[in-house]
Amino acid sequence: MPQRCLVHARRGLPFALYRDGVKKAGQEPIQGAFERIPGLQLCEAELARLDPTDTAALQELLAASERAFAAITRKLPAERFPHTRRYVLGLVEDGLAYLRHLLATGQRLPLSTNRLESLWSRVLPRLKQIGRRWSASGALHMLAACLVHALHPERYAEVEAAIRGQAFPTVAILITSLETAWAS
Repeated sequence: MPQRCLVHARRGLPFALYRDGVKKAGQEPIQGAFERIPGLQLCEAELARLDPTDTAALQELLAASERAFAAITRKLPAERFPHTRRYVLGLVEDGLAYLRHLLATGQRLPLSTNRLESLWSRVLPRLKQIGRRWSASGALHMLAACLVHALHPERYAEVEAAIRGQAFPTVAILITSLETAWAS
C-alpha cells in the first residue's frame, strides 16, 4: 500500500475543488472538514511522539480519521464533486497508510516527501547530462544519497562523507524496482 505525502495531500484539495467548479470562497466548509481529519494533520515530530506499542490510541486515531473521512465524503455527492470525491476517497486508503503500517509493524513511515523532492530537483538536471557532466556511477551514488536522506535523514551526513570519499559507513541500498527501494 503506498503512503501519499501528507503535505501534498493537504495542498491538493483546493485544486480538486477548483476542478469541480468551486471557487475559493466556497471551498472553506469542505477544507475545514478536511482539516478536522486527525490522521492527516500530524507532522513528523508528532508522529515520532506516537507510541507504537499503544495500539488502543493508534486504533482510535485511525478510527477517528476514518470517521472524519466518511463525514466529508457524505458532503461530496458524486454528481456535484466528481474530482474532489475521487481525491478524498483515494486519501482514505493511502493517506492513512502510515497509521496502518505503524499498527501492523511498529515502524514509522515518512509523512512527507519534501526532503527527497528537494534533493531530486537538484539531481534530475544533472542526471539528464550523464556522459557530459556525471558518470553513471556518480549518478547512482547520488541516487543512493537521496534515498538515504529521505529514508534515514539521521545518517545522511555519514553517507555524504562516504560519497565524497571522506569516510566509509556501512550503508546498504537495495533497489528492487522503480517503486521499491530499501536503505539501511
